[in-house]
Amino acid sequence: MTGIAPDGGGDQDAGGGQYAVTGGAVTGDPAIRFDRVSFSYGSVSVLERVSFEVRRGEFAALAGPNGSGKTTALRLILALEEPDAGSIALFGVSPRAAEPVGYVPQQAVLDKAFPIRVREVVRMGRLRRWSRAFTAEDRAAVEDAITQTEIGGIADRPYAGLSGGQRRRVLVARALAARPPLLVLDEPAANMDLESEERLYLTLGRLKERSTILIVTHGMDHILNLTDRIITLGAEHAEHGGRA
Repeated sequence: MTGIAPDGGGDQDAGGGQYAVTGGAVTGDPAIRFDRVSFSYGSVSVLERVSFEVRRGEFAALAGPNGSGKTTALRLILALEEPDAGSIALFGVSPRAAEPVGYVPQQAVLDKAFPIRVREVVRMGRLRRWSRAFTAEDRAAVEDAITQTEIGGIADRPYAGLSGGQRRRVLVARALAARPPLLVLDEPAANMDLESEERLYLTLGRLKERSTILIVTHGMDHILNLTDRIITLGAEHAEHGGRA
């Protein structure tokens, strides 16, 4: 099933920027909505009149080759950039006004030599600017995130001693500890061995419908059976279909 863009569009915009949407099995309210979004870095156009939706509770993938605009779209969702034209809404409000997004970067800015344990990394997801108190609710959220990601067996180990795959699951747990309505992962399987990648996606599969999930990726091999919707940037047609 092919998703229809809000402007009735589809695979190619008037300016030549190309995108496509496939899938769309969930019928909830929009969690992410791009409506004719354009963005440029100086004179270089990156996105032109791009429109798509991700529904609440969906597992969606934002795919495309390098240079297709995936990182720019991600920065727009995270309110790190503003569109030149068009509008973006997260759960019906602008990204700046929305609840914080649970973001899992490709690389965490954590000094591997810093003596911090896994549980403390997950606790970072409960940090708030306006309060340093760590409440019973915070402790419950941390333990729930550790359980969801199945890292209880390494929760008291030093973060620096973990494998790349284990670190990535810890970062997912840190994001989940905030109990975000939207979880965004940037190339979550980058530089992982196959076993770690499969285990990560098993973890994410268990999170489906508990949170809206958007994965930014250039490879779809291991997530096709998880995705409800695929947005492909930089291509005339979607190369993969989601679950219909």
